[in-house]
Amino acid sequence: MDTEVRQTLQEDHLRAIPDLSRLSKRFQRQVATLEDVVRAYQVVIRLPGLIETVDSIQDDRHRDLIQATYVHPLQTHYANLAKLQEMVEATIDLAALEEHQFVIKPDFDDNLKNYRKRMDDLRDAMSAEHIRVGNDLKQDTEKKLKLEQQNVYGWCLRLTRNVLPHVIVLIVGSWLHSRTQGL
Repeated sequence: MDTEVRQTLQEDHLRAIPDLSRLSKRFQRQVATLEDVVRAYQVVIRLPGLIETVDSIQDDRHRDLIQATYVHPLQTHYANLAKLQEMVEATIDLAALEEHQFVIKPDFDDNLKNYRKRMDDLRDAMSAEHIRVGNDLKQDTEKKLKLEQQNVYGWCLRLTRNVLPHVIVLIVGSWLHSRTQGL
C-alpha cells in the first residue's frame, strides 16, 4: 500500500471515527444516548470516502483480496446503515450539533416547538444580559467578558484573568462612592 493512501486513511478517515467497539457496547446494553446515535451517524457519513480511498489502492497483486476483505463488506455495511443516516437527518437538529447540542428537531411535536421557542427566548435574554453586564463593566463582550456553558455551573459569565483587577477596582469604587454619598 502506498504511503499516500495510508496517510489519507489515517488522517482523513480513521482519525474522525470514534471507538466503534465502545459505541456498539453502549447500544447492546441499551444505554446509548442521542449523542451516541449522532456518533454512529458521523461514522456512516464518512463511509463513502473511506470506501473510495480503500478502493483506490493501486496494488494489482492484492486487488481481489482488498476488494473481498475491505471494499465489499464496507459497501454492505454502508447499504445497511443508509436508513440510519436518513433517520438521523430527518429527526436530529443537525444545526444544533455545531454547538454540541444533541436535540431532536422541534418540528416533530408541538411541545418540542414550545420548548424550542422558550429556549430561544431564554438564550436571547441571556445574550441581552451579557451585553448589559459588559456595558456596565466597560468590557468587550467578544474578547473580555464571555458567556459560556459549563458542565458544573451551566450558563455563566466569565472574565478573562487580565481584566479582573480593573473590574474589581470599578466595582469597589462604585460601591464606596455609593456608601459615602449618604454620610
